[in-house]
Amino acid sequence: MQLANCEKHIVIINSLYTLLVVCMGLSTIVEKFCGKTYVSEIIYGSWWFAALWALTAIVSMLYLVRKKVFRRFAVMMLHTAFIVILIGAMTTHVTSREGTLHLRKGEAVAAFTDNEGVACALPFDICLNDFEIVHYPGTDAIMDYKAHIIVDSNGTEKEACISMNNIGKFADYRFYQSSYDADGQGTVLLVAYDPYGIAITYTGYLMLLAGLILTMFSKHSRIRQLLRIAARPAMTMLVLCLCCGQAKAGEAVDKEIADEEIDKEIAETGIVIGKVQSGKTSNFISVLALAFDNGYDIAIVLGGNTLDLLKQNASRIESAFKVDAEKLTVLKTNDNKSLIN
Repeated sequence: MQLANCEKHIVIINSLYTLLVVCMGLSTIVEKFCGKTYVSEIIYGSWWFAALWALTAIVSMLYLVRKKVFRRFAVMMLHTAFIVILIGAMTTHVTSREGTLHLRKGEAVAAFTDNEGVACALPFDICLNDFEIVHYPGTDAIMDYKAHIIVDSNGTEKEACISMNNIGKFADYRFYQSSYDADGQGTVLLVAYDPYGIAITYTGYLMLLAGLILTMFSKHSRIRQLLRIAARPAMTMLVLCLCCGQAKAGEAVDKEIADEEIDKEIAETGIVIGKVQSGKTSNFISVLALAFDNGYDIAIVLGGNTLDLLKQNASRIESAFKVDAEKLTVLKTNDNKSLIN
């Protein structure tokens, strides 16, 4: 009877996880056609999707209790960590706010506009003291742009610099550099307010790390047994690789010397991966500048899969190279499918 109940729990849990995976997979497909905002509102931000996650977490915890997993501290911490991370994500969804803040030099602002266009008050005044655009040496390509701001909280002033690689943090508010006004006298900052969710989520990640470490060192854990089984063939492969590597080392050196003597062009393809506001746009603009300096006449930039991102990148390119409007062609995929197909 107890075995049958456990099997029912497993079937329910597997069904819920399968449903979650299907929903997220369909969300990815819908996002390609309707955009991130639509998917966030209809699926990720909907009550039924949150309820599905909550139901999955509750059923999983009941199963762990029934199986008396709490007797194994490391395993229990590992599974509890995922629950804490989910709670942190839910807290962020309920209590956080996001929006934009437009600043002009010398003007104090005490509110930002959220994603729904509603003005939200800030617990302090923020004023743009100065704004500067930094270019790569010898070019007009933009390397960074910095907003020097003054935050006034109940008469206490604090100066800070917000740039593409430097986030401003004040009283649980985070400010990210987004764009700037054409006359260089103003800037637009992205605002994120999440006083509770981040702390809870990070606590879950720390619990997850601790659980993984404890599980690795637990003598009776399944992971420890699998590591012992996998270690033997891994060591054998390592010895074989070392032997083969020594045998081919001389050939590799000779080939390297021979390749250096051949005068030929070598084309390489690379990828740059970075976080939000980490300078990726400035990097590809500098590559474009280098290409133009070496005789290239045309450059094609894949500027993003959303209209806002496409407009921002087009604006950055136009500003960096002072491109005439007729020489900069911006194609939106949804409007020019015939050109792609």
